[in-house]
Amino acid sequence: MPVRISADQIAAAAGLSDVMDPWRVTDGALNALRTRFPEFDLQACALKVCAINSLYNTNLYAIWSMAEHCSSVMTGDSPPEGPALVDALALLGRRRHISFASKFAHFFVNSEAYPIYDYYAVKMVAHVLQSRRVWPNDYSEFFAWVSQVREVTGCPCTLKELDQYLWLGGMYREFLSKDDAKLSRNVMSLFRSQDSKTQSMLALLH
Repeated sequence: MPVRISADQIAAAAGLSDVMDPWRVTDGALNALRTRFPEFDLQACALKVCAINSLYNTNLYAIWSMAEHCSSVMTGDSPPEGPALVDALALLGRRRHISFASKFAHFFVNSEAYPIYDYYAVKMVAHVLQSRRVWPNDYSEFFAWVSQVREVTGCPCTLKELDQYLWLGGMYREFLSKDDAKLSRNVMSLFRSQDSKTQSMLALLH
C-alpha cells in the first residue's frame, strides 16, 4: 500500500526550503540564468552546464563536451520530448549523467515537467510506493514512478512542490536512519535545529 502524502507535508517541505538560504539563492540564480539566456546555443549551454555542475555538485568533469552535447540535443531538428529528453541529455559517450541532465531540464526547460533525479528523491519515491526495487533503469522509468506517486497519494500539489518534498523527505529519512549520513553541513544544521517550529515541520516529512 503506497504511503499517502498530505498537504501539510508538502507545506512543511516548502517552509523548510524557505529558511535555507543556500537552496533559495541557488534556485534564484539558476532561474535568473534561464531568464537571461533562454536559448541553447553553445555559449548559453556552457554557462548552464557550469552553473548546474558547480551549484549542485553533479561531479561532471567533461564540462565542454557536455555543453556541446546539450546544445546539440536542444537545437537539433527534432529534440526529444518528455522524459526521453533527459535520457538523451544524460548520455555522453558511455556514461549516463542522469542527475545532471534532470537538473538541466528542470531549471532550464520546465520545472513542472521534469522532476529532479537525485539519490535521496529516488529513495523517497521507493518508500512512498513501498517498492522493493529502489533504482530505476533510466530517467523515463523514474519519471513514471513520480507520476505514479502523484496519482496514488492524492495530494494536490505542483510537480515542483512534490519534487521538493521528495528530496527533503529522502534526506531526512537518511539522517534519521544513519548516524554517519553523508549530508551537507547546511542540511545537518537544519535537521539538528532546536527551533520548535523547524522540528514540527521536520516531523511531518517522514
